[in-house]
Amino acid sequence: LDVNKITPQALIKTLDENLIEGYNELMCHAGYVDDELRAITGYNNLREIELNSLLSPEFKQYLAENENIELINWQAVKF
Repeated sequence: LDVNKITPQALIKTLDENLIEGYNELMCHAGYVDDELRAITGYNNLREIELNSLLSPEFKQYLAENENIELINWQAVKF
């Protein structure tokens, strides 16, 4: 995976270019890495980069400025 695709700016660009009316999903594997996770997967440092991008001031500001975007979990999806 190209690290440049999971920067705050890249995530914002992805949303700007792909959001449609209704529900949208941004799939990530963000998280903190520990020895147990390192033992079972190679997707480690990228998890922390994704997490930092999602928690970045730039991404938070983007979400705050775009009131049409509401973060929900799957249980809030109405069919």
